[in-house]
Order: sequence, then structure tokens, then C-alpha cells
Amino acid sequence: MDKYGLGVGVDFAGGMKRSEDEGMLVDNIDISEEGDEEEEEIELEHPLTNSIVASTILSYLSLEDLKVSRLVCRSWDEEARVHQSRNVKVVLYSEERLKNYVYEFIGDRGFFDTVQLGPYMYMGNSSADRFFQLYGLYVKHLILHKTQCSAVHLREILFRWCPNLQELTMTGMTPGKSRLLEDLHVYDKLNLHNLKVVNINLMLTQGEDLLRDFLFDLFSVSPNLEKIIIPKNSYKGFLTTTISTLLESSDLPMDNLTSIDALFSFGDSQIEQLTARGFPLETLNMQLMPNVTLDILLPLLDTLNNTLKNLRLYFYLTRFKELPNLVRLDKLEHLTLDTYQGSLKFISSLPELKVLSVTMKCLDELVVGFPRTHHGPGFWSCPSLRSFSARLSVVEGCPSGIIASFESIFPGLRALTLPGITDIALKLLCSTYPKLEELNAPQGIYTDMGITGIAEGKLRFLSRSVNLSDLDGIRSSWETPNSGNLASLSKLQKLHLQSPDLTDDSIFFAILHMHDLKELSIERSDITDKGIDAITNHMNLQRLNIALCTRVSGPQLELVKAKLKNRHLILNFDGKQYSMYD
Repeated sequence: MDKYGLGVGVDFAGGMKRSEDEGMLVDNIDISEEGDEEEEEIELEHPLTNSIVASTILSYLSLEDLKVSRLVCRSWDEEARVHQSRNVKVVLYSEERLKNYVYEFIGDRGFFDTVQLGPYMYMGNSSADRFFQLYGLYVKHLILHKTQCSAVHLREILFRWCPNLQELTMTGMTPGKSRLLEDLHVYDKLNLHNLKVVNINLMLTQGEDLLRDFLFDLFSVSPNLEKIIIPKNSYKGFLTTTISTLLESSDLPMDNLTSIDALFSFGDSQIEQLTARGFPLETLNMQLMPNVTLDILLPLLDTLNNTLKNLRLYFYLTRFKELPNLVRLDKLEHLTLDTYQGSLKFISSLPELKVLSVTMKCLDELVVGFPRTHHGPGFWSCPSLRSFSARLSVVEGCPSGIIASFESIFPGLRALTLPGITDIALKLLCSTYPKLEELNAPQGIYTDMGITGIAEGKLRFLSRSVNLSDLDGIRSSWETPNSGNLASLSKLQKLHLQSPDLTDDSIFFAILHMHDLKELSIERSDITDKGIDAITNHMNLQRLNIALCTRVSGPQLELVKAKLKNRHLILNFDGKQYSMYD
């Protein structure tokens, strides 16, 4: 954090430094006094100065590297500015910092498109006016964090100084006591046509009516609004006021609203109002209250058949326990069911479903969700599903029958999260899904035998003569066609294991041989310094999590951190994350 609170140390200098005797470098063509005639004959553009090629290359660079890349040539300088503006947020906490920023960078037009002002900054000061006069044209995402901003000041910012604003984030007090819609005739525009996203969380201390009026005015002047975001821990009563404003104000221009990112409690009347409004929603989160019935819910889902892509339903003591096969959502890709208690057979009628997440009380409810089927009249499947995640309040040993059900119901599965996996279930999983790319097995009941597929006696014998310099020799010592070793999942890129019965043997005889693995988590295991040393020396990971592995010593952790310093790797030793820049 620098003295202006910019968040990231970024060079705001716009020019390129060149000495006089080097000539002037423009788009990678040297224009100097000597050889002018030859240079005039060369009109072909260098491939690396092509905007598409340069943009692709720069997209892989860090912020530090982007600073250096701006010195290559003029075209790279322009492209690097664009990439910097997408990844850097200017944070100005006080009027003094705002004033200093304007003074320091008054000649630099390469402004970053995300700016945060506040907290507790008064927006009616002259420094704020000067700031928006200079840089308001470049602001695309404005964050007003607990600022003292009246409706008059907000009108000036939105309608006069920030014509290209695409996202507005506001937290804290409701702006002023006057209406936002007042005196709009003095501005060049009467609507915020570019505003697409509103992330808002305001207090009701000045009264619910004032907040409702402000929300109505803001939504009224935003005809192209696509997304409304309300934080999970919003101020008391704000979520209810916002949803009621949307549902009860039928004259609001909300023809483009595709997402309401907030978990709101919907009763029968609210669902009927939402159905009547006809928003083209692509994302919807709903907590279903006890008075909601299927006769009220299904018409809403029918109206969203051709638009809805992400749906979360939280069943709060509802009268019905499961969704029927009548559900038709042809575009649905992500489905989350919280506290669900019934059969999941209805997903067979969702042709585009890619991700399914369920939260249930216990394993028995999960078994009910996958009734036994066979290839016949009662057979059902969801071949489009690529990711399945189950979370249980009470974890028990997951029977192999669940994995067998997955084989027929989810033939195209590529990512799986399942708690309570046993050795037998893990072995069956390896043979069922050889193309699995992500496996999360939290709260596992598996051991080294389940991970390696090697019997306990043989595993003890092999572990006595481990030679890490000969990994091929280690693999040949246990590899058999039906070993059930986790390393047989050759496409696996993300692996999360959590079991107190895992030791270094799981690393030596399985994990070290997973060459495509990019992310590894071995929480609460019994691995030692030797196993961690093998991981750091023989694997090229992007992320490693060894939280709460109590047998790994402090000096070993520091050694690992030093060894992996120059890699794009995040280490999690004790809940704290470390990166290559720490």
C-alpha cells in the first residue's frame, strides 16, 4: 500500500524512457537518422505488435511484469494499460489522499477503471469535484464505501462526471433526504444507460420509506440494469425492502434484469409477484418458506424455462419434500439444493445441467436421492452432468453402492465432492471414473490402502526401501492392472484429501505419480517432513494445502516456503495463505 492508498504498487508513468542516441522506438520500428531509406521500404507490421497477439501475451503477465512490458513499444504500452486497468483498484480513504492523488497524477490519462472512495469521506468537497472532473470519464466501477454522499452529490457523479459507469457499489447510509430523480433536466442525460451491475447495502436508519424511494429512483434511471448484488451479511431489513421494491413497483424498467444475487425468503405471495413481473432471470436464489406449494413454485419455473441458468433452492420446512419430474428448465446449468430430502430423478429432464450441489442431513437422505435403477422402464440418468457435490450434516461411511449408482446416472462426471468415502468406495471410484479431473474427499474414512490400492503387508514392505530418485522403479513395484491406485486417474488436476490415517506412503506410492496434478490439499493427515519434501522436489503444483498436519515441523515449513518462492504457488500451513510474492 503506497501513500495514496492505491492498493498495489503500480507505476502510473505514461511515457517510455529512451536515450537520445537510441533513436525513437515506435511500434518496434527504429526510426533513426541513419538508414532512413531502408526503413521506409519496410511497411510490414511485426507480429508481436499486433493488438490481438500482444493482448494474448500480456494476459498471462503479473502486474509487476505489466509495468515492465509498457517499455517495449507504443502498442504494448497501450495494451498493457488496458490490462492494468482491469486488475488494479484505486483506493482513496480520505480527502487528503484524494487531493494528493489529483496533484500527483493530474497529467496521466491512463486511469484505472475501478476506484473506491471512503470510508467516512464527505463527497461534497472540492477535491472530490476535481477528481471526478479529471477522471470520471474513465471510471467504470465506482465503490462508495460508507461515504457521506447526498442525493445532490450522487446526481452530479452519476449523470455528469461518470458517463461510462458500468458498475456501482454502495454501502452505508442512504444518500440524503431529497429524491435522486429531482432536477434531472439540468443534465445532458436522464438515464444511466451504461449501468449494468448494482452492488448495494444500505442502512434503514433514516427510515424505510426514504430507502424505498432511493432504490426506486436508482432502478428507474437504470433501464439496462442486468445484475443486482446484495451482500450475504446485509443490513437488517435492507434485503426485504429491496425485493419488495422490485416486486411491487410494476412500472420499473427491468426488461434486462438477469440476476438477483441474494438469498431471499420467498413466501407464496412473493413468488406469485415474481412470476407476474416476468424478469428474464438467469440467476435466482430462493429460500422457500413453509407456505410455498408446488402449485405456486412450478409456474414460476415455467416462466424461466428459456432463460434460467443458475438456480439455488433452500427448502425451509416446506410442505413438499422433493421436486417432481414435471420441472422443465431447458437452459439450467448450475443447480443447488439445500436441505433437500427427496429423489433427484427430476434432473433427468434438465438437458443442459452441468453442476449439481446438494446439502442433506445424513447419508440415508443421499441414498434416497439416488434410488436403485436398472436398464429398463425405470432407468434414468443425466448424461450432461460434469460436477456433483454433496455435503452432509452427519458424516458416515459412504457405501460403494452410491458410487455404483453414479456410474449409471452420471456417466460424464468430471468433478466429484463426496464426504465419508471408504477404502472400498475409493477403489471403485478409480475404476468407474478414470477421466475424473477433480476429486474432493473431505472427512474421509480411507487409509493408505485405499489411496494406493496396495495391501497393508506389502505396503509396509515397500515403504522400507523407498528411493525417491527412482520414481519409475517405485511405480513398477506396485503397479498392476487392477491395483485401484489413485494415480490411475491420469487426468486428475485437483485433489482434496482429508483423513487422519494418511501417511507418507500415500505420497510415495500414489500422489507423486500424478503428473497432471495442479492443486493438492492433504488436511489433517499424518504425513511428515519426508513426505512434504518429496512433494516440493518432485511435483509442480500451483496450490498446496497442508493445514493441521501436526507432524510437519516448523523448520520444514519454512524450507518449503523458500523452495517454492519462485513458483505460482499458494501454501496453506495454518489457515494463512502464502504466495510467491510473500
